[in-house]
Amino acid sequence: SDTILLLEADSGRILQANRAASELYGYPVERLIGMRNTDLSAEPEKTLETAPEGAAQVDAVVQIPTRLHRKSDGTVFPVDMNLRFFRRDNQPYYLAAIRDVTERKRAEEALHELVKQLRALHAVSTALQQTDLPLPKLLDLIVPHLPWALRSPAEAAAIVSVDEVAVRSGDPGDFLERFAAPIVINGREAGRVEVGYVRQPDPISGTGIEARERETIE
Repeated sequence: SDTILLLEADSGRILQANRAASELYGYPVERLIGMRNTDLSAEPEKTLETAPEGAAQVDAVVQIPTRLHRKSDGTVFPVDMNLRFFRRDNQPYYLAAIRDVTERKRAEEALHELVKQLRALHAVSTALQQTDLPLPKLLDLIVPHLPWALRSPAEAAAIVSVDEVAVRSGDPGDFLERFAAPIVINGREAGRVEVGYVRQPDPISGTGIEARERETIE
């Protein structure tokens, strides 16, 4: 069932919480009562912006785009929220119905990742068909697509080295984590491919390079 919280709109203080809220966030119900909405948020600035906007509308129902919340153990996870604002004794309150959408986001990301990888493989395959290009030019066409093998390509970079010709894509900097695979030509190891993160990726996406990503790089 959905997590339900009753909060003061002005202060963000939690007045009531159901058992699902305790299970979701990892706090006893008694501990949740008296906490503030920002205590559960991994994006407190956005949380502070939401309540005052809704409180100005009596009986308003506000759907909040996916936000990041934080459990008692520090785990960050995505949620969808519906907020219903109302007044009692001229004081603004709101009910928050909160749903953990971690599995949905993972499924969406997995599909998006697959599409990215297929596009990258197609682009590399197309470039390799241009056999008349000199090696540096060919690598210039291939390397920019390699970070798309990872979940967070914007934080990634790639290096391909073949016969002492090296081409890099992405921002300069040391790899925080990388995966390397050899390039074998006619039975001879002629170079290697390195793909990895130069900046920390989105915590929801995860930080490790997974087996399926390694297979794509290889």
